Amino acid sequence: MSATFGGRNQFSREDQGPILGAGGWHLASCVLLIFGVIVAVAMWKRHDRDLQRIAIVIVAVCAIPIAITIYRLTRLLRRIGRAELILPTDYLPLSFSGTATYARPLRRGASLESVEARLQCEEELTKGKGKNQKTWTEVVYDEELKPVASPMMNEIQVRIPFRIPETGPPSMNHAGAVTRWVIRMRLRMRDCPNTRSSFILDVFPAVVKR
Repeated sequence: MSATFGGRNQFSREDQGPILGAGGWHLASCVLLIFGVIVAVAMWKRHDRDLQRIAIVIVAVCAIPIAITIYRLTRLLRRIGRAELILPTDYLPLSFSGTATYARPLRRGASLESVEARLQCEEELTKGKGKNQKTWTEVVYDEELKPVASPMMNEIQVRIPFRIPETGPPSMNHAGAVTRWVIRMRLRMRDCPNTRSSFILDVFPAVVKR
């Protein structure tokens, strides 16, 4: 997707999240709530008032983690807008060196305290079909980047210098095998829950000059 930034025509990538961080906590919250509801329904069907009171307590307790997640997500979305990563070119060759810009609107007094960024290359392999389908993912390249944040009142703006290694694999998606390059970010916020972002890069083989 193209965008105008700093008076020049640039290209942007949409944020792939996860906006509240790793999804393990959110999945566990949902599983706990479902388990609590199943147990509570079984107890309720016995038509015993004491058991029914316990069933209500079980559902209430199991709903606490998912309620916390919903509260944090609502609070976060009220204070920050959608993030994008602005690149100088749409397709990046191996050995590319340049600077990306992370931009995100801020609202209601939210501000950035610190930011971490990494450039990663992941290889993913999927085999089988249906219930027998399995997916393996491995990070084959991982580099800590040095982002530079520019202080602004109503927007986060972070410049991220990075380089795609010349010997790295290009992006690929074929026959269950996926190679993807990703810039991942972790943002610590003030007056707002912390958040994360990730952006997929299209990396192509370098042009051979003769």
